[in-house]
Amino acid sequence: MLLEDWLEANTQTVANSYPQFQTAAPPVGSTATRAWKGVIAPLKGSEELGYILDDLANGAVVLVQAGTLSHDPSCRRTHQRPGYLESLKAVDSSFAISLLVFPPKHHPKAFCLTPEITKRIFPLHPHLHADNAVCSYQPNDRVLPWDDTTVTVFLNYTSIWLAKHIVWQQTGANQNAIWIGPAAGHTIQEILRDVGRNDPCPCGSGAKFKNCHLTYCEQQNAAMMAGPYIRRF
Repeated sequence: MLLEDWLEANTQTVANSYPQFQTAAPPVGSTATRAWKGVIAPLKGSEELGYILDDLANGAVVLVQAGTLSHDPSCRRTHQRPGYLESLKAVDSSFAISLLVFPPKHHPKAFCLTPEITKRIFPLHPHLHADNAVCSYQPNDRVLPWDDTTVTVFLNYTSIWLAKHIVWQQTGANQNAIWIGPAAGHTIQEILRDVGRNDPCPCGSGAKFKNCHLTYCEQQNAAMMAGPYIRRF
């Protein structure tokens, strides 16, 4: 699929799945090809909040519709009520998001503008990149599809991230706060350690790691002496 066709297909899918998002001009100097801005309220009106949070904690499936999470009616898990549930306040929080999209297979980036979620505000945040982009992925996420659903799937990942951020912030926003669900690192060193040569490349190309980004990761690892790796592919 040509880049322009891919962008237009994703623009249509976002319009259908996230109607509150509008296209915007990418920041000056950015290599992004398109941008969106909109609001996500991940836990707004969640009547089965305990079920949703328990599913997230166990890496189970939750439904996401226009950025709002709901409990999967087909779920047959035995749920446990989270012990921190009663301490959560204002779970209806909304977040203004700026999303930047780059040519495949450079992964999108999402930034939370209002309320501001950055290392300046949350210096101990465990899941923010060095440039303050949110780290939307979790270990049970499959590789990002590169089709007309790329941006929508990434917005779904970001909506789940925001729900987890609400819990983390309201349980202390520190090293002892709760980040629900599985977590995995994705620095260059961790990718090289955890992804086998014959495993699918994390970029989502469908090629084996050794035939795709392995050499790139090895070169970046050799060149990097300081600072965390920002997921760029």
